Amino acid sequence: SLGNESGYGDNHRKMVRWTEGFDDTRLIHYEGEWHGKNEGEGDKYLKVHSRMYASVDFIRNEVIDKDHDSRPFLLCEYSHAMGNGPGDLWDYWDVIYTSDKCAGGFVWEWTDHSIKTTDADGNEFEAYGGDFGDHPNDGNFCLDGLVYPDRTPHTGLLEYKNVLCPIKTEADFEQGMIKLTNLHYFTDTSDISAYWTIERNGKVVDEGRLDIGGIPPQESAAIKFDWKTDRPGRHFFMVRYSTANSNSWAGAGHQLGFAQFEMPSCDIAGDRAVCLPYYYSMAGSRPITAESCDKNITLSGDGFTYVFDRLHGGFSSIKLCGVQMLHSMPVFTVWRAPTDNDRGVANGWHGNHYNIAKMKIYAADITKQSDKEIEITVSYSLGGYRIKPILRGTAVWTVLCGGEIVMKTSADVRDGLPHFPRFGLRLDMPRGNEYVEYFGYGPHESYCDKHRSTYVSRFSATVDQMQEDYIRPQENGSHYKTEWAAVTDRLGRGLLFAGDRDFSFNASHFTPDDLHGTRHNYKLVRRDETVIHLDYKMGGVGSNSCGPELIKKYRVDDKKIEFALRIIPVLNGTKSGAV
Repeated sequence: SLGNESGYGDNHRKMVRWTEGFDDTRLIHYEGEWHGKNEGEGDKYLKVHSRMYASVDFIRNEVIDKDHDSRPFLLCEYSHAMGNGPGDLWDYWDVIYTSDKCAGGFVWEWTDHSIKTTDADGNEFEAYGGDFGDHPNDGNFCLDGLVYPDRTPHTGLLEYKNVLCPIKTEADFEQGMIKLTNLHYFTDTSDISAYWTIERNGKVVDEGRLDIGGIPPQESAAIKFDWKTDRPGRHFFMVRYSTANSNSWAGAGHQLGFAQFEMPSCDIAGDRAVCLPYYYSMAGSRPITAESCDKNITLSGDGFTYVFDRLHGGFSSIKLCGVQMLHSMPVFTVWRAPTDNDRGVANGWHGNHYNIAKMKIYAADITKQSDKEIEITVSYSLGGYRIKPILRGTAVWTVLCGGEIVMKTSADVRDGLPHFPRFGLRLDMPRGNEYVEYFGYGPHESYCDKHRSTYVSRFSATVDQMQEDYIRPQENGSHYKTEWAAVTDRLGRGLLFAGDRDFSFNASHFTPDDLHGTRHNYKLVRRDETVIHLDYKMGGVGSNSCGPELIKKYRVDDKKIEFALRIIPVLNGTKSGAV
């Protein structure tokens, strides 16, 4: 390389000529050559042409489709791995693999650069710019690696690893066939072992070894497979690849990557229903009743009493057999603690009051009532002050005689706004609700553009284990495409959340404002209550701390929102697992 970010001129051309005379066996690269290329000088000197942080669309539309340069194209720096990121890695490699012109790229960068330091109170922490009285400084811009300072992998490294899985896997369930493509250029697959599993509703029901043979480099093989899905439920097929023998960089059995596919089902909606876990609730025959006053609507049924606050448009109390399930009422929100990669759009979020947006209630009344159910309809807006509301909507809360709550909201978003960080429902549960079980992408955090290192299954964890502890606190720990989630105490009492469609789920002991208002993770003050987010959509994470803007398909920029959830109070948690 001729250097880094140093313009382009005659001295660079002279460096190329001198280097070629000294050693003509090396490829010579310099990203700044793009400036010279615009002057018609680029092609004469370098054997590789490259760009930093080119967008996926630029690579597809400008490099592959329009650029007639025959030299290999290299992303000499891309995918800024800062904080909760990088996202969109799959999108890059999806386009890179389509053209021989693309020679791959280099993620920025390997490790977070901080200095282990002790504060005045004796607390050890990872220090970064500004922690030493240093001015000017780049703040935490040195924390931009795929691993933490102690070399513990970020979830971003796990994502990168599986995006670069050496075998591409495709499944054809109708033909009973899987197609494997060896993405290596020089070695066959004889040193790779493959194991498969079939899960039903999150439990392994069949497994075995897959004989993939020695598929030559850049070639494919089709393997017959006998699919077994004769019972109802959600079935997922997974193939895991690992090293067959020890080598210079890993021992035998080191995982290289995996691929997962949902198997066909005759009734997805029905299978979603049977995939819900067994829970015991106070579903009885006693009719549901309602007492209404200016401020509250009190709903009572067999073993439960709920209080709906008409002034604030939500439940202020959900009690089942005297056990309080709420610490604070459910409210709609668009705010998340900005990630490092949100820094480019965060000013727009703040400027439009996303961070302080509150619900304003125009009306909240009972609109339907019978012995079996009571429906409360709320007209609301969400916004800050001195500017127009972010959105206006209607929420319908239906309480069934067994205690189940069904929420449906429809909202119209104001034109001209930056895309949302999220849209969803937030509620806080009381102290002691520490146990989480969910069906969705896990076991670690996942987002719409960062979930290739996770897979769909049934997972369990504590709330503390759901936290990804970034040195500079930010949005973390969400789970993409969750189908149901339960948060309970040690006796199995709590709330079960389920959606007619997938939602993003987060359980934490920190609010978005806790995370956003704290410079260092060791200064976070853990709340006793459990903060729950149930999101219609959570925006992607991208790599815009230094890279291009978030890809449009990963933005929450819907102008019309339709979202539905079921909230089911439970008394004794899971009995025997899914059907």
